[in-house]
Formats: sequence, C-alpha cells, structure tokens
Amino acid sequence: MPAPSASPSPTAPVPAVIPRPTRLRIGRGAFHLTPQTVIVVAPATRETRAVAQALSDALRPATGFTLPVRPKAPRDVPVVK
Repeated sequence: MPAPSASPSPTAPVPAVIPRPTRLRIGRGAFHLTPQTVIVVAPATRETRAVAQALSDALRPATGFTLPVRPKAPRDVPVVK
C-alpha cells in the first residue's frame, strides 16, 4: 500500500498560486476577491506579514485592488486566510 500523500491526485488540476502555499487542500467551490477583501495573517510575525504583503502586491496588477493585510478578520468582509 502506498504512503499517504498531501499532493493532489494526478488528474486533479493544481492551481497556480503565488506565493506557493506550504499546504494545499483542493476542494469544491470558489472565492471571489472584491475591493473589500482583506488578507488575514495569523500569527502575525514579521515573516508572515511580509508574505501576506507580497500576495497583496502580486494580486494588485491583476485585480486593481489594494488588499490590506490584517492580523484579525473584520466582520462581514470577504477574507483570504
């Protein structure tokens, strides 16, 4: 019996995500970025904030949105964790 793998099955498409996540769980559904979307980083260390800011910066040209990086999710706002 093969060892369990965190990788998706060979038939599952792997989304192109920048920065590359350390873990990836492919499920069903979608999320939509809006001008109100917030990137939540927890725990908020210097390194995690820098990665979250890099994500925000990478998304800006494609979306036109400046997504703020916060240590806590605001209420009733779309959030990327």
